[in-house]
Amino acid sequence: MSNPQRSFEQVKSILGKLDRDIDAARERRLQSRPAPMTVNAPAGFVPPAPSQAPAPQPQAQPAPNDPGRHGYGRARPLRSEDRAAFPPSQPRP
Repeated sequence: MSNPQRSFEQVKSILGKLDRDIDAARERRLQSRPAPMTVNAPAGFVPPAPSQAPAPQPQAQPAPNDPGRHGYGRARPLRSEDRAAFPPSQPRP
């Protein structure tokens, strides 16, 4: 009975450490941000966004979703069609 309790305590310890690490990383991230400058601006003033030219749209057409072609992001069968069935001489696992 002590083994499940020990496992539970180990998981609890790991999760506690992970939680502390996340909190520490959040504090570091928030402290490294520069403080917003307070300027004597009228209430409701919103500074204009920096103007940037819009990025050009790519003209390349996406590849058609061809099930016969195995590309990135497509599932591939583990076995080919001719090996899909077990031979009668071998028992199924």
